[in-house]
Amino acid sequence: SPSLPLSRSLFGKSLCSQGEGENVVDRQKEVELAICGLFFCFGGQDLEEAKGNVNKRIEYISAEIERQEKQIKDVEDKQEKIKEHCIKLQKALQAEQQKQQKTTQ
Repeated sequence: SPSLPLSRSLFGKSLCSQGEGENVVDRQKEVELAICGLFFCFGGQDLEEAKGNVNKRIEYISAEIERQEKQIKDVEDKQEKIKEHCIKLQKALQAEQQKQQKTTQ
């Protein structure tokens, strides 16, 4: 089905968007605060290293969203081309049917 790749892309984007939150910057601040709060509980990881890991994750999620959006656009473009081709075929078929009707009358 032509809509299957689009459905998969939208599902993937939805999952990424849920991980990203409303705003990357706000989400990053929330995560950094959580890291600061949990820092003493986990102790073994340097705070800067933990922040770096959070930043890497946010970058990954942002890149994944961009990739999914590009994939969605590509699928939509392909669907539009197929739709245009189908319309052309329908018009040609209708013209041929009209031509045959005129010759049989």
